Amino acid sequence: MPADAPQVLADPADSLAVQLAIARANGVPRKRQHTAEQIQVSVALAATKRMNTCAEKAETLRIKAAAKAGKDMLKHAKLAAAASRFMWTETASLEILAFVKMIKDEHNELSLRQPGFTTLPKYFLQNNA
Repeated sequence: MPADAPQVLADPADSLAVQLAIARANGVPRKRQHTAEQIQVSVALAATKRMNTCAEKAETLRIKAAAKAGKDMLKHAKLAAAASRFMWTETASLEILAFVKMIKDEHNELSLRQPGFTTLPKYFLQNNA
């Protein structure tokens, strides 16, 4: 604003926006709310707070990762224990078939020598229990 221009004055009843507009028109800079030191301190505090928040999040992630690893180890241990149980195979089927055939042959030989009739399940339970 030129130096020879008349100053515009604000009525005390005017709103704050009007007073600020008049102050800008007169070339008066806006009053600073904070000093440079206060701004630097607030910036430093904000940075410290961000660092603390990040550290807390990192610690939480470490704890969760450790818990997950423990759960995975437990799960794998249970799976390993379950895998060690008996698995039915074709060899086992052939072995049990041979055993049943042997019992049936014994039953047939006994049926020829003994009077009366004994059923195979009854004979099996009596002699192999």
